[in-house]
Amino acid sequence: MASPYCLPADVLARLRLNDQHPDAPYVTECTTAACELIDDRLGYPDPDGAIVLPVPPYPRRLWRAAIGVAVDIYRFKDRESDTAGTWATATAPAPRIPTDVLERYESLLSPDRHVWGIA
Repeated sequence: MASPYCLPADVLARLRLNDQHPDAPYVTECTTAACELIDDRLGYPDPDGAIVLPVPPYPRRLWRAAIGVAVDIYRFKDRESDTAGTWATATAPAPRIPTDVLERYESLLSPDRHVWGIA
């Protein structure tokens, strides 16, 4: 389960959509994918091998980054690489993730990223 850096309602508000919009379930999937990607970027293994993730309260910049990443994933569905019209189906397709989706938000994520260095 991904850390809840933002909620689907936050992303819907940014997109100016309501929770009754046909894309609302897809926005929920995009929000989950965005939070998982951020977890993957920020998580690091502790000495026992367990993955350590940021804990609440999350910095506001993680909220902003999560919303931005979710919106980018949502908008990627309309690019030429996706099949036209699949967004309006009763069952939303799995979100397609752009390869560079976190790059634009690196400045918001980097202060919380665990960095391994040479001591």
